[in-house]
Amino acid sequence: LCEARAERRLPDGHRKILPAIAYIEAHPAENTETAALAAMCYLSESYFRAQFRRSTGYSPTDFRNRLRIAKAQELLDSSLWTVDMVAETLGFFDTSHFYRVYKKITGHTPRG
Repeated sequence: LCEARAERRLPDGHRKILPAIAYIEAHPAENTETAALAAMCYLSESYFRAQFRRSTGYSPTDFRNRLRIAKAQELLDSSLWTVDMVAETLGFFDTSHFYRVYKKITGHTPRG
C-alpha cells in the first residue's frame, strides 16, 4: 500500500528510490540514516541523495519530517493527543525540536 502511494508520486525513471520512500512512509518515527536508505535501494549515498531530491523535491530528512508533520496535524486535530505525546510518538528528539520543525513546515506552532 505504501509502495503504491509512493509510486504514484514519482516521475517515470525515478523508481530506484521507491524502497526508501516506502520504508519512510511505513516507519515515520524512525530516524533511519540516509546511508541505510541508500543501501535499501542498492545505491551509493551521494547518488541516492541526488536522486531522492530530484524525484521528491526534498532531502530524505525533509521528506520524513514533512510526513511526520502531516501525521502530527492529524493527531493534534483529534484533541486526544498532547503536543508532548505527538512529538515522542513521531520520533522527534524532544518537544522543542518538534516545535521548530512544525513551525518551519507549517508556518505556525502546533497549537497556534
